[in-house]
Amino acid sequence: MKLKIAKVIVSAFVALLVAQALNLTTPSAAAIIAILSVMDTKKVSLAATGQRLAAAVLALVIGMGIFAVFGFDVTSFGLYLLCYIPLAYLLKVDIGVAPSTVLVIHLWTQQQLTFSLFVNELLLVTIGAGVAILLNWYMPSYRQEIERVREEIEDKMREVLLKMSGFLTIGNGRNDGEVLQLLKEKLSEAREYVRLEEENHLTKEVTYDYQYFEMRRDQSKLLEIMAANLNEFCWDGEEMAILSGMFKQTAQQLAEQNTASQLIDDIEDLLEHFRERPLPQTRCDFEKRAQLYQLLRDLKRFVQLKVDFFQMYGVHYFKKVGEKE
Repeated sequence: MKLKIAKVIVSAFVALLVAQALNLTTPSAAAIIAILSVMDTKKVSLAATGQRLAAAVLALVIGMGIFAVFGFDVTSFGLYLLCYIPLAYLLKVDIGVAPSTVLVIHLWTQQQLTFSLFVNELLLVTIGAGVAILLNWYMPSYRQEIERVREEIEDKMREVLLKMSGFLTIGNGRNDGEVLQLLKEKLSEAREYVRLEEENHLTKEVTYDYQYFEMRRDQSKLLEIMAANLNEFCWDGEEMAILSGMFKQTAQQLAEQNTASQLIDDIEDLLEHFRERPLPQTRCDFEKRAQLYQLLRDLKRFVQLKVDFFQMYGVHYFKKVGEKE
């Protein structure tokens, strides 16, 4: 925010100086346009500048045409507004309605239509938007914030899995959703940082980051399901200890660069181990076995998301990172 404020101040001042140096009429308009043109990201800034230039040309052409035919009275200006504003919205250049109308007001107040005045108004919008783009070209990288929130997300997920492991070890108690809620907030924060990075620095890392956090978002949804199922889970004995160990093992292998492929094999082996056990003899035992299978299947899906992500994106990404180093 402080950087944007500084850019607004400097761009307005520089635009005013340039307009005065060129002896343009009403140079303050360039400063106003510069203030309006400082945006949050490069991509938005470039798009807005293009729209403002198009809006300015459209406004000047319509305004000069109407004033040439109907003169410079109030009715003519009202007719300009009636024609220009709907057309600007239709052409999706409405972001430039206000500054462009200021330029047309210059024509209206001076009550003259000359080529030099037309060029003057175009130069005002070009200088204002151009200076803003030049200053807006420097944008801070959000790479550190992305890495920080990545670690925080992994820590929260690890904390949830360890809580689940502890729950299974104890065999009673209920899961609270506080950590899961914090995890959601961190994922939203990560998505915003990735968006800002993508709109300022078009790099391969942004694509990787976006897919990474989408994978973690899908995993967080599974964590919510498993947490809800654990609240209904009640079993004791060897199965609880084995399942607790698997959740703990998953937490320990949660790191970004861990392929998790071995973990999938371990979970599959555990599923096979439970399949080979004697069939339940009572309805209660059958329901408990079904709960156990469901937890393991959900855990397998959780890990499979990481395996699929790493095979699709991680292998090539870390290979390129290694080559750069």
